[in-house]
Amino acid sequence: MKEIISKMWKLNRALVSRGYDKALECIKKEININILKYESGKEFLTWKIPKKWDVEEAYVVNLDTGEKVIDIQNNILHLVIGALPFEAEITKDKLLRHVHYDKKRPEYIPCVYKYYDQLDWGFCCTKEQYEKLQKGERYKVVIKSSYSEGELKIGEYIVKGKTPYTVYILCHLDGPGQANDNLSGVAVSIEIAKKLSTMNPYYTYKFLYLPGTIGPMAYLASNPGMVNDAIGGIILEMLGNDQDLTLQYSCEEDQYIDRIIFNVLSQSGKPFNERPFNKIFYSGERVFNSPGVDIPTCSISRVDNRNDLLPFYEYRTSGDTPEKISEEKLQEAFETAMKAINILEKDFIPIRNYIGIPFLSKYGLWTEWKDNPEYRIMINSILFKLDNDASVFEIADELSLKFEDVYKIVDKMVEIGLLNRNTVY
Repeated sequence: MKEIISKMWKLNRALVSRGYDKALECIKKEININILKYESGKEFLTWKIPKKWDVEEAYVVNLDTGEKVIDIQNNILHLVIGALPFEAEITKDKLLRHVHYDKKRPEYIPCVYKYYDQLDWGFCCTKEQYEKLQKGERYKVVIKSSYSEGELKIGEYIVKGKTPYTVYILCHLDGPGQANDNLSGVAVSIEIAKKLSTMNPYYTYKFLYLPGTIGPMAYLASNPGMVNDAIGGIILEMLGNDQDLTLQYSCEEDQYIDRIIFNVLSQSGKPFNERPFNKIFYSGERVFNSPGVDIPTCSISRVDNRNDLLPFYEYRTSGDTPEKISEEKLQEAFETAMKAINILEKDFIPIRNYIGIPFLSKYGLWTEWKDNPEYRIMINSILFKLDNDASVFEIADELSLKFEDVYKIVDKMVEIGLLNRNTVY
């Protein structure tokens, strides 16, 4: 998974840009995504698609020494993302008014955005580089950037199921010079898409690769009927760093999709974090959970910002590199998501074909207390939850049991004719 991250990491993946388009082409080589296009200037609900922004070169030269002190050839983050074109010889004071560094993380170049009504020119650097700029008096600034009519693009990959009821898996793709945020989520989702493509799923799965908030807004406005068939959504975000996995709940917090992921994490035996909706980062889940849309969408990440406002230390800086990403952590995130999907796929509502207590010994479902007391407690508990309304997962969740343990018993009861299956959706 780190290989695909390394291929896209250095691309200038601004909202609408050549670099973003190249990233979609990288994904298309892995899974055959359909690329949806939305023209600059087109309005979707209250949002308008911005113009395409690209940059050919941008640098700063100290005219006293002739040294090129800042150059995007070294790192794309040296330029403010969305910077206006600018070429002039200026004083140190004027230059420094347009240069940014991060006081909390001085060793890294910060990632600074100027979009929509905030347009300006500017550069970013480390604190050490900023202090070096103070030694000069006059500088030559060159920013050869451009705004033009373009297209915002969304990658869509669909694994069709037996039913139109759909689970959405979203990853934001924009973010020049960033790896964990969020090429890690992109890489994990590609592996999930590949795995699901080898299966014959009951539900339909739609994978979306899109920019920030405006991407989901454009997709939603173009597909208003999606709310009718949506079961829920999962945001995959920042999954390669060393922190524990974190579940950020959907807006309602106790929805089917929330509870399944919580069950998987709680039964894993590994530490994990829980955070309320809208508390750790803001991505496509805000759009899907918004009033009038109401598609319950949670997120799986490795963000734990309870003691700091940063999702992880290198967030939106030049420190967010592929070297900081763990393949093992990506694999753990993939396995967690697949366990949740497997529960979705296997879950059903058991319907009794009997009344009273069935004679379990007749079907090989009984055991002596002394031989397996845990099993006896479990099956007795399950029998009294078979109310023709709760699904297998809901029974497991209520009893704090592993889904697979409950599923094996209930599935056996279906096989021998004690129960029938009803779909959850």
